[in-house]
Amino acid sequence: MNIKDAHFEQPISNSQINLRIISVILVVQFATMISADLVLPDINPYIETFLSSVFLVAVILPFTYFFVIKPFVISRNNVIGELRDHQDNFEEKVHSRTKELEKSQNDVSLLLDSVADAIVYIDENQNITQFNNNAKVFFGYDEGEIVGRPLIEIFPSKAKNNHNKKFNKYFDSVRINSKLKLRGNMHARRKNGDKFPAEITMSKINANGKNLYSIIVNDITKREKYEQSLVKEKEQAEKSDQEKSEFLANMTHELRTPMHSIVSFSALGLKKIATAPTEKIQQYFQSIHDSANRMLKLINGLLDISKLEANKTVLEYAAVNLKSISEQCLSEIQPQLNDKKLRCELDVHQVVPVSLCDSTKIHQVIINLLSNSVKFSPVSGLIRINISAQMLAPRTKGVEAIPGIQVCVIDQGKGIIKEERESIFNKYTQSKKKENRVGGTGLGLAISKEIIELHKGHIWAEDVSDGGGAVICFQIPINSK
Repeated sequence: MNIKDAHFEQPISNSQINLRIISVILVVQFATMISADLVLPDINPYIETFLSSVFLVAVILPFTYFFVIKPFVISRNNVIGELRDHQDNFEEKVHSRTKELEKSQNDVSLLLDSVADAIVYIDENQNITQFNNNAKVFFGYDEGEIVGRPLIEIFPSKAKNNHNKKFNKYFDSVRINSKLKLRGNMHARRKNGDKFPAEITMSKINANGKNLYSIIVNDITKREKYEQSLVKEKEQAEKSDQEKSEFLANMTHELRTPMHSIVSFSALGLKKIATAPTEKIQQYFQSIHDSANRMLKLINGLLDISKLEANKTVLEYAAVNLKSISEQCLSEIQPQLNDKKLRCELDVHQVVPVSLCDSTKIHQVIINLLSNSVKFSPVSGLIRINISAQMLAPRTKGVEAIPGIQVCVIDQGKGIIKEERESIFNKYTQSKKKENRVGGTGLGLAISKEIIELHKGHIWAEDVSDGGGAVICFQIPINSK
């Protein structure tokens, strides 16, 4: 209840008081006149003054007290008492209402704190007015540290003037249309300076006649990483499809060429078998034989990669010397070396220990690496094979290095660009450098990688440090079992 609404007994007004005082004065003058002129006309002046004083004290003062002063005092006291009563009642109601408002505010705070999201409230000046508990945990601030601070503290701007255009655009839209709820992505900042992508939902509310703006904040770091991984996987799948298409086109060409040679030379031989000299017929058969071997090699490569992909390859372990295997490979590849007038040197740095591995598969790896070097080496170039004992770095933390063997094949070709030093070991991949494109399916290095990894080893490529050429190395443990 408001004081102005209280009803009091009407007090004596100033005009009434003035009227009563004038009446008293008239009475006094009248009485004095009567006492002086009528009652005792010839009395001594001193006695007259004395009697007038007695009359004033005995009659006029009581009359003034009871007729003027006492009613005024009583009226004033009544008003003061009623005012005090109403003031006490008003204060009690104000106190009760304040408690109700505090309880309501506490209920709202409890409700906000029970929400799983981080919620921030700001005013028209974009200053923070409230932080729920999850926002405190989310941003690392206590409420006393951040309330009253500008929102730019947690939503920083890249602009030099700290003017966040993106946020202001959302803010202006919601301020104009109170029914609008806007959702968007922004970069937020925690107390420790860490920045993260956040999704915000902003809406306008009216609290006790004041416009406030609620901002619900969600950390979308995981979601963005997931979306990025999906994009990356999509790009990788598209790249893989493209590589497979290129591989199939290349494989078709690689198979068609020897098949065309076989059909052509066999038809020519059949046509001229009775007339052509023996040397010619032998050349036809040699071409057919070479083309058939080339086709067989392509088909074996496809079968090998299929078995490796299906995890159907079983290693047959035996104690072997990699120096002996390398010498066998050099002997086998000698015709290809002779065709390009290439030299090949075998360099064993120290006594190489016997290794427990699948000799056939390791033989296939070395042949693939040598064949690759022959393709890219210039005529009359040099190919080197280096074999050395190495301590292999562990792939798992807390595991000690283990003894192993390293084999490197080094050529004098154009080298391998940095961007392709990993991708050349992928299935269906060949170098994208136009000058490096040569015949073949590109399966050799992919098969080699699968075989080395089955032996718990590692294979990689790099450029020669002191000149042109490529280096492809692999390491396997002495005991690959």
